[in-house]
Amino acid sequence: MTSRAFSIDGRTFAFDAPLGDALPIGAYVRIAVEGDRELLGQVLDEEIGAASERVSGHGNLLADLDAGSGHLDGSAVFGSGTLEPAADDLVAAHLASSLGGSTGIELGEVQRMPGVPAQLHAKGFGRHTFLCGQSGSGKTYTLGIVLERLLLDTDITIVVGDPNSDYVNLQTLRPAAETGLGADDYRALAERYEAVASRIHVFGLDASPNRLAVRFGRLTFEQQTMVLGIDPIADPEIYNAFVRTVNAIGDAEYSIDDIIAASRSSFADDERRLGLRIENLGVDELSIWARGHQPIAQVLPQDARMAVMDLGSVPSQRESSIAAAAMLGRLWENRHAR
Repeated sequence: MTSRAFSIDGRTFAFDAPLGDALPIGAYVRIAVEGDRELLGQVLDEEIGAASERVSGHGNLLADLDAGSGHLDGSAVFGSGTLEPAADDLVAAHLASSLGGSTGIELGEVQRMPGVPAQLHAKGFGRHTFLCGQSGSGKTYTLGIVLERLLLDTDITIVVGDPNSDYVNLQTLRPAAETGLGADDYRALAERYEAVASRIHVFGLDASPNRLAVRFGRLTFEQQTMVLGIDPIADPEIYNAFVRTVNAIGDAEYSIDDIIAASRSSFADDERRLGLRIENLGVDELSIWARGHQPIAQVLPQDARMAVMDLGSVPSQRESSIAAAAMLGRLWENRHAR
């Protein structure tokens, strides 16, 4: 009994195979169809039939092996074909051609295909990218590998918001004994990594000189009002008092302490209520405020390759959000400089 396949849209395929010839989900397959045509596909799902003797499933068609470019043109509709596991060299050639000449970020090897590199498009990180998976599936480890490869193989500038302190040691290369590399390979890797390690800056609440610190006045005005929990419609008097207080200070480098001092020195009830609101909410007691330290937005060097914000070092989600907002605000202000 053979493994059979068919496609009704030229983009996907369905298959039916003996239980003994079942292919694991994710496996690459070579499909021979009418007219001596051959296609490359990948299994996406499968299930055992009611009789438990055969397996059926679906997959995507990836390439026309007879076409010069290997790309599908929508004409790969077929009513009968046979499929078998694709050879490692065939998969390697397809994955290499899919990069289209762009730099590939090598993450490891394709599962069940030793020696076939698994790569991502480097230029893809210039756009939105979403990495997801179940708990324990390896997201944190995989992202760490991606960050390391981006540092080594590209000139992309990276800012990491690290809520669990997972990437605070990216400046440090693992000992040779833990890598499995030979002495020469490890030495070559160490030389490459040392060239970028000095441009990786980790900011933490207790880090020196890179303390994770924020100047209240450096936040956007909208962010400041969010920290204080005031709304122009729901809290019109206090909101207006805050606007007047900021305008009276007249310096963009004001701190939360400056706001409190100004409110205390005022004889207006709304300004005094503003000061009481700040103290009652404990905003002035947050450890994230700069107070004697340079704000993170001013400390980060222009030639930095990576800034890791150790948000796991701050005591509350509130402060973590403030630190992230400060960094994102700085990046947005300078977005046109790329």
